[in-house]
Amino acid sequence: MALLTGDSRSATIIANLDTDLYMLSRDGFHELFRRHPAVVTNLLDTLIHRLRRTSTGEREREKIRTLCCHSALGDSDTRYLSTRLAALLAGESGKKVALLNVSLLSADGKTVGGGERPDSWDKLLRNLDQINEREILSFLSPTEFGVDVLPNPSAGQIEAFSPDSVPRLLSLLREAYEFTVIGTSAESSSKAFCQKAVDQSEQLLFALPSEDQAEALRQWNELQNAVPSLETKTRLVLRRGKGNIKGLFDRVKSGFGAGFVYQVPVDPEAERQFAEDGVPRLASGRDETGRAMRRIARRTAGVAVGLALGGGGARGLAHIGVLEVFEKEDIPIDMVGGTSIGSIVAAMYANGHTPDEMRILCQTHIVERKPLN
Repeated sequence: MALLTGDSRSATIIANLDTDLYMLSRDGFHELFRRHPAVVTNLLDTLIHRLRRTSTGEREREKIRTLCCHSALGDSDTRYLSTRLAALLAGESGKKVALLNVSLLSADGKTVGGGERPDSWDKLLRNLDQINEREILSFLSPTEFGVDVLPNPSAGQIEAFSPDSVPRLLSLLREAYEFTVIGTSAESSSKAFCQKAVDQSEQLLFALPSEDQAEALRQWNELQNAVPSLETKTRLVLRRGKGNIKGLFDRVKSGFGAGFVYQVPVDPEAERQFAEDGVPRLASGRDETGRAMRRIARRTAGVAVGLALGGGGARGLAHIGVLEVFEKEDIPIDMVGGTSIGSIVAAMYANGHTPDEMRILCQTHIVERKPLN
């Protein structure tokens, strides 16, 4: 807009990837209009959207397009989490999703989805600068779980891939796909590639165990030295069993410096099945791991579901029945709040209580003890 009016700049653009900047004078801008009239249409479209947001007070939400997954529990857990998240991201958003796992291949050369080790990475390495957003599609393979997979590179191939080429690869994938999920690795052969991928992504999901976290802290510190913005883009994923986790979230936040923690229960059966066929299990019903990962996928895609519960005294206990119906119909709830009795029911739900448990708690602490009477 400043080029049109001659005023000082009126907007700030933040580049998510390493970017080449070109300076354009006002005369050059007018010459561009003359040679390419379509630029005028695109500019008007941008200005109209900006003015609409200004007049309505709408805030533009920061979009997550490139997401890295890294598990301190090892490459097998990284492959499992990144693949399952990519599949759920495609299902929850209805958008195209690309997946790249940089972890080393198994000895038999199998990759995600059951395919054989391809030679396409060699071709990609040789021709990356000449490939466009349409041609990049030929390097990815569709899967039965709705995600296009860029086959896993071998150790030698990933070593030959310069970190300086990562922005170009991610730029091509961003042009062709709405979301790109990258499973990174702590292996030395792919360390430089993965650190650059984390640096160029909008978000990192860093998974760590709920017990011994010494190795996780070592990997975290190593990443932090390479990626200065790590804390602001990281969401911790606590991989926990069924033990007591009281106080664990505060310890994790203080130890790792990241403010947001998801908890994703370990699911040995689903992980065993994935190790056999490379196909992630999608979430349904009371599958705690799947429900947790669906919630991460919805928040990433910007389609999280919120529920606000109103007041009404004793009538507000009907909220419990509504929540029960939502669970039976597999309608997800990612954020919940309320007022008066609705806030009490919302707090119980947010604390993980089932509708049956909520009824017992309300009967014992509200109906029988009458704390508000």
